[in-house]
Amino acid sequence: MAKLPLVKVKDRPRVSLRSQKPPEEDSGGLYFSSAKKHIEFVRTGCTLLDLVLGGGWPLGRVANIVGDKSTGKTLLAMEAIPNFFLAYKNGWVRYVEAESAFDKTYAQRGLGIPIDRITIVEDLNTVEEVFKDMEKAADAFGEYRLNQQS
Repeated sequence: MAKLPLVKVKDRPRVSLRSQKPPEEDSGGLYFSSAKKHIEFVRTGCTLLDLVLGGGWPLGRVANIVGDKSTGKTLLAMEAIPNFFLAYKNGWVRYVEAESAFDKTYAQRGLGIPIDRITIVEDLNTVEEVFKDMEKAADAFGEYRLNQQS
């Protein structure tokens, strides 16, 4: 078998994917999506995904994570929750899941998620049920915000 020659690569600036700065402040800039200045975000826990999403998970919007079974959908959501609570100490999380893969013990012990501050909904079977639940949650959140402002 023939050996491949080693190729030397000149020193070049590198972008750190482990930066703790928001994506728009990274030295490499935004490669995938332009910054959304009018939207607040919660970091995903993965700088590359933050870049793709334009800043992270958008606040006040529904994030629908779709994929085959056992591809990390629940883990993405579980990693977003502590980041949300770090930014919003008195925040409100509503977690809706169809696969019942949310592991409360791992969430609490492994990720430090305060389970008592999360509403977990697992009994929705149709798109219509999910939509009705979202409407109900949005109404409750609106009332909560009004009460907080007064």
